Amino acid sequence: MDLSGTTGDQSDVNHQGLCAYCKKDAKLSCAKCGANYCSKEHQTIDWKIHRKSCSNKYYELKREPSKPTELVASKNIPCNTVIFQSQAIAVGPSLSEPVCLGCLRPLIYDVMSPLCNGCGWPVCGIDCERSEMHQLECQAMQNVGYRFNQDELRSDWRPFFAMKPGIWILVLRVLLSGKSKQLLKLYRSEDENDNNAFGKFANVALRSHGVMFIRNELKLQQFKAEDIMRLGCLILRSTVPARYVHLSESVEAAEAHASHVVYLKQTCDPNVAYHRMNGNKSTMVVACKDIKAGEKLTVSKGYWFPTSLCMTSTFSRQQWQNLLGKNPCDCQRCSDPSELGLYLSSLKCRNCKDFVVPKDTANILVTDWICKACKLVLKGDEFFKITKGVADEFSACLGSENKLIQLEKFIETHSGPNGALHGNHELILQAKFKFCETTYKNSIETGAAYKFDCKELSLLKKYATDYLNFHPLSYQVTFYHDLVFLKNSIYTLEHGERTKEEAKKFYIENNLAWIGICNGRLQRFCGYCLQMEEYLTLHTDFLVLSRRLDLAVL
Repeated sequence: MDLSGTTGDQSDVNHQGLCAYCKKDAKLSCAKCGANYCSKEHQTIDWKIHRKSCSNKYYELKREPSKPTELVASKNIPCNTVIFQSQAIAVGPSLSEPVCLGCLRPLIYDVMSPLCNGCGWPVCGIDCERSEMHQLECQAMQNVGYRFNQDELRSDWRPFFAMKPGIWILVLRVLLSGKSKQLLKLYRSEDENDNNAFGKFANVALRSHGVMFIRNELKLQQFKAEDIMRLGCLILRSTVPARYVHLSESVEAAEAHASHVVYLKQTCDPNVAYHRMNGNKSTMVVACKDIKAGEKLTVSKGYWFPTSLCMTSTFSRQQWQNLLGKNPCDCQRCSDPSELGLYLSSLKCRNCKDFVVPKDTANILVTDWICKACKLVLKGDEFFKITKGVADEFSACLGSENKLIQLEKFIETHSGPNGALHGNHELILQAKFKFCETTYKNSIETGAAYKFDCKELSLLKKYATDYLNFHPLSYQVTFYHDLVFLKNSIYTLEHGERTKEEAKKFYIENNLAWIGICNGRLQRFCGYCLQMEEYLTLHTDFLVLSRRLDLAVL
C-alpha cells in the first residue's frame, strides 16, 4: 500500500481531496488508484474495502520531472468503456459565450438582458437572480458595492468571455465554496508549461483580470494572488464543458473538477470524451475509440466551439487559436491535410469535384489549397471568401422562421452535385445537427404525441445517422431522434393508423439507442447506454410515452 504517488481507477474513488475513510482533508494518495487518505493508518483500516477497487484500474498517472502529468492506459480499453467518473466541485458560466449566472442558459445577444438588482450581472429574471447557484458571488459583490460593467454586454465581449469575466466567476465559486484546496492539491508547476494551457496569453489575462477582479474589486484579500492564478491556470486547462439539453432548452456551462480530469491531454483527435449526467454534477470519462495499453488518454477541450470539437474543422480551430494569440496546434489531426480523412474544412474542386486540401497546414488560415486529384490550386483568399459566404448563409437559416425547410435546402444545395461543399463538411454536419434539434423542439411544442410526414421522418433519420457516424457518442442527437419517433408511434396508435404492436415494432425498428425488446423492456446496445438510460429517464416525456407502448428501459 504505497502512498508515495497516485494512479487512477475505474471505480467510485474519492477524487475530492477528502479521506476515503473519515472524509476529512487528505494529505496522501494511494499510488495505485488515487484514493485519498489523511494518514497511513486510515488507509490500512480501509484496505478491505479499498482493495477491490484499487486493483480494478484502467489508467496510471505518469509523472516525469519538468514534464506535464499524463494519464496512460494500464490495459486495453474497448470503445464505449466508462473509464472513471468525476464529481464537479463547482459549476459556472460557459467559456464560450455569456450565460445567465442563475440558470446557465445562453443570454440573448441582440437585446439587453435583465440585470441582477444585487450585483448588476445579466440574468434571465427574478427567479435566476434569487437562485441558489448565484447567491455566493452576488453577496460577495454586494458586500463591497460592486456592480457589473454593462459595457461588457456589447458585441465585442463575446470572443473573450472565457477570459473576462466569465472564467473568473467559476474561479470565484471554487474559492467561495471552500473547495479550492482540493483543486490546488493537483497543481504542479510543470503543468503550466503544458501546450494545452492558454500559454502566455492566458497568463497575461490571469494577472491582469483574475487577481484584480477577486482581490481588488471584490476586496477578497483572504485569497492569495498565487492561488488565484494557479486555480485560473488549472481551470482554463481542464474545465469540463457542460453543454446539455434541459427539456427544450440548451444549457451552456463549465465545470471545475478536483480529479484526474485535469491531467487528460489535449488533442484534436481524442480517444476519450466527456459525458455529463443531467441532473447532477457527475461527469463520465468514456473511451470513444479502442485504446491500447500504454497509450495516453487524450480529450478534446474545445469547449469554446458551438458544436463538438470532433465536428469542428481544422480551419475553424486554428482561427480560434489565432484569436487567442496562440501558435497553431501541431497535433496529428491538425498536421494532416485530410484531417485524418475527415475533410471537415475541405471544399470540392470546381474542376473534378475531388477534395481540395491546404498546402501548408501550419499556416492554414493564409495558405493556398490544392485539389488532391487534378492539382488545381484555389487561392487562400478565395477559399476564405467561399467558406465565409456559406457560413453566413447557414447563420441566416438558423434565424429563419421555416428553419427546417431552409436547413434542408441549405444541405441539399451546398452538398449536392453543384455545391461547393461535400456531405462531411463541417457546416453540413452542423446543419444536420440543427435539423435534428429543431425537429425535436417542434415535437415538444405540440404536446404528448406528434405526427411528422414520411419525408420529415426520413430526413431526420438520415441526418441523425450521418451525424452519429462522425460522433457516435452524441446522446443529444440520439435523444432528439428517438423521442420524435416515439411520439410519432404514439400518434399513429391514438389515431388508429397502427395497433399497439405495430406502433411498438415501428419504434423499435427505427430507434438509434436501443436494438431490441425483451419482455417488454428496451435492450441497450452497449455499456455506453448506461449513461443514455439515465439521461433519458430524466425526461418525463420519454418515460410516459414509452409506457404507452408497454415499454420500459432495461
